[in-house]
Amino acid sequence: MANLNCQVEIPNQEQGLTVGTVFALNCDGEIPDFKTGAAELRLDKADNYKLQILDFQKESSKLKIKVTSYKVGDHHLKAVQMIDPEHSVVLGDLNFTVKSVLDPNEPRSEAYGPLGPLVLGFPLWFWILIVLVLSSILGFVYRTWAVRARRKKWLTSMRLKESPLGAMALLGKSLRAFQRDLPGALEKKSESVSELRKAFQFYIAQKYEIPTYFISEAKVLNELRGLHPELFEKNEVALRQCFQELKKLSDSKEQMNLRDWEQLLHLVRKTAEDLEKGL
Repeated sequence: MANLNCQVEIPNQEQGLTVGTVFALNCDGEIPDFKTGAAELRLDKADNYKLQILDFQKESSKLKIKVTSYKVGDHHLKAVQMIDPEHSVVLGDLNFTVKSVLDPNEPRSEAYGPLGPLVLGFPLWFWILIVLVLSSILGFVYRTWAVRARRKKWLTSMRLKESPLGAMALLGKSLRAFQRDLPGALEKKSESVSELRKAFQFYIAQKYEIPTYFISEAKVLNELRGLHPELFEKNEVALRQCFQELKKLSDSKEQMNLRDWEQLLHLVRKTAEDLEKGL
């Protein structure tokens, strides 16, 4: 381990050093190639903060180290070392004095300050900004909680878990009931289409936990896109067609023939089967 001869260079001898003042160590000797950003000073634990390296410059056999100190007092550091992962040198003993930045002639302020009007340590706009940021965060948290609570309430009211049958089995049961009584379904066209629409909505709600009774079909599709993007992409056209046909026929006052009703049942069944297969 090489030994260097180092001298403390104080920028202003009259003022001396205060906490945070940058000064230099001018060293001569055999100087290794320290890595920039990796070099540090090795001190005894009791000397922490008495000397901190900021930067260094090497020129041939001379090394100038920019340092500072964060501790007030007369410092006598023994055998200070400068190291990096590959090199190490001894800078020798270093002596310097660091004064407080407070003027000793001025009276020291009390720890709790005056008992008069509150004096803010930051400008008013800073506190306004803090209040706005905190209000935004609290508002976001409350809105998120409110949306989740409302969603949970909607799903609970739909009683999705009361049936022992799975989503597809329950929808299939409804479709078979319509199929067995086609004439009766045609006579009660408006009620039948409304029941079929609800049966398909219930299937989506039970399978994907989306409160389909309480939100628009556009929002249902958006939630499906967010929950299952690949499945939605493959079935988007069929889903939109199924929702549109059910809504159109539910709102229409025109009568349906047997073929229209069978095609509607087939569309609902085919859409659900494709979703089950993940096609």
